[in-house]
Amino acid sequence: MPELPDLEVVKENLSPRAVGKTVRGARVFFPAFLKTWDPPLDSLVGLQVQGVGRRGKYL
Repeated sequence: MPELPDLEVVKENLSPRAVGKTVRGARVFFPAFLKTWDPPLDSLVGLQVQGVGRRGKYL
């Protein structure tokens, strides 16, 4: 598990590269992290990234 300072660096570097970009696809590597599949992941395709954030140790 990464440390919080490392995640802050990743967040700060990812944000300018991701914000404003269009989502082309989405994959879930750990399905247990999701409580529901509603709405389906495919509904993200075509949306624009609004921001990059952190909740605990998850980006």
